[in-house]
This record gives sequence, structure tokens and C-alpha cells, in this order.
Amino acid sequence: MPTHDETRAFVRDYERLTRQQQDRFDSKREEFIKDLLAMEKDPRMRFQASLRVKKLQGESGLFEMA
Repeated sequence: MPTHDETRAFVRDYERLTRQQQDRFDSKREEFIKDLLAMEKDPRMRFQASLRVKKLQGESGLFEMA
């Protein structure tokens, strides 16, 4: 099951976004989670290119998206 941690800096930045920007972020986060769940079922699955996801170097199972 995908999990996440939010730093204070993230929450502060998120709260500064316009409502439209927050909605777009939330939508992309939902797509990210769907892709993670699909990968749990089939490890050959990959993230949608539009999410711009990359694995964190030196970390197992940690990803970031731009």
C-alpha cells in the first residue's frame, strides 16, 4: 500500500497554491497512487510519463515526481 510523508515545508507550499493548482496537484497524486497500486499487481507496469516520476537514488521503493 502506498504511503507518504509530508514535511512542514510541503504543507506550507501546498497551502500557498491557488485552489486550481491544489486541484491539479491532487489529481496528479491520485494518478500516481493508481500507478503504484497497478505496479503492486504487475511489477512490469510503469508510471505514466506525464507524471514525471523518478526513483530516488540510493533509496529502495522511494519515488519523487516533479
